[in-house]
Amino acid sequence: MSRNIGLIDDSRVMRSILRKSIQMCHYKVELFMEAENGLEGYKMLAENQENLDIAFLDLHMPEMGGLEMLKKLREEGFGAVPIVIVSASSDAETQQECMDWGAVGFICKPFTPQELGALMSQVVGEA
Repeated sequence: MSRNIGLIDDSRVMRSILRKSIQMCHYKVELFMEAENGLEGYKMLAENQENLDIAFLDLHMPEMGGLEMLKKLREEGFGAVPIVIVSASSDAETQQECMDWGAVGFICKPFTPQELGALMSQVVGEA
């Protein structure tokens, strides 16, 4: 089964690492949709929520941070896309706040493809 995946991170390198890690886990991807800041990501998710299977969202970005974006999406009723937070910030309080706002997972940078694959399996099923 092919999947559509959103990658929202201000780092082009991190978006590339996410893409490659997902492919290394043998997920077939029809489309990677990418945004380089929270505002672009918000618009992308709001407009494509029915077409995305999962989205990876960086916590710290320009224009709109990841947690701010997650809150705005949930407050406005855009809840169809499972969102995984990707961040170098790993404190338990931040993770819990993200989960309270509807994130389905939290993965800390740096991560391995195996860690990302295990999380994807929990959220969207096996590759």
